[in-house]
Amino acid sequence: MMHYDLIDRNGTPVILKKWYAPNQPFYGLVESCYDGITYDLFYDQLYKLSKELEEYLLSYFTVNIKSIRWNWD
Repeated sequence: MMHYDLIDRNGTPVILKKWYAPNQPFYGLVESCYDGITYDLFYDQLYKLSKELEEYLLSYFTVNIKSIRWNWD
């Protein structure tokens, strides 16, 4: 999904012209905001962080795994 008029506080477009690509996820937003990181690498890092967060939370709370209806893998 693309947000029109996605600009910073100075009125500058957040997606840089050199990274703008309508055929890529987020149209190049990740590449523009995170120097040297592609969408695929960003996704992998975000996935890893979510798994770590899940493990951390499960270490503090009792959760009935059988009642959960989604699958992370």
